[in-house]
Amino acid sequence: MKNFIKKITSRKFLLALLTEITAIAQLLSASENEKLKLIAMLTIPVVTIIYATIEGHIDAKAVIHNAEKIVDILEKNKEE
Repeated sequence: MKNFIKKITSRKFLLALLTEITAIAQLLSASENEKLKLIAMLTIPVVTIIYATIEGHIDAKAVIHNAEKIVDILEKNKEE
């Protein structure tokens, strides 16, 4: 649960969420500007993809780092 709260209060998540909310608000606005609506429609999936890619990259780096630690520990225990 702490990890979930940490993730949803991260600056990356909050910035992505704010961008999504702004894009949705633009889509739902009464504005007749079709270019702005198109940009808003494109912003929603792009922000989601970028956020997911960044989080996946960070998670992968953490897994690799932890795996390297485990290998080091196992090698030290093997030597003993």
